[in-house]
Amino acid sequence: MKIQIDDNEYWIGTHRTRDLVVYDSDAQDSMKSQEVLLYVVAQGQMLTFAKERVKEYLAPINAKCEATNAVNLYINFRRRYMSLRLRNRITHCYKCQNNLNSMRFPICLECEWIKCTCGACGCDYG
Repeated sequence: MKIQIDDNEYWIGTHRTRDLVVYDSDAQDSMKSQEVLLYVVAQGQMLTFAKERVKEYLAPINAKCEATNAVNLYINFRRRYMSLRLRNRITHCYKCQNNLNSMRFPICLECEWIKCTCGACGCDYG
């Protein structure tokens, strides 16, 4: 189902194992051509999927209320995430010493630390 809010259009569907997902074309700028980034409502985060497989595993939904709620959750996530990301923080991982920055690595919304590829963030620190 497509939903338009303000000047943005979103597609909302169900993944066979991941509940509701939201597709935002504006979020796809940094993705490789064979990948797509979707907001998974149940997990409250963006996940990368293989574009060729997405169509196999996703189905549209017909409940407009449910779709609108999913988009509103995504919009709130995006606002918070982007405000954290735009600070352009530079640091290193306390666990593996990998160099990190907020523009290239995801932000953990629980602790607001940059999340390393090894899985470490502030939630596990200390």
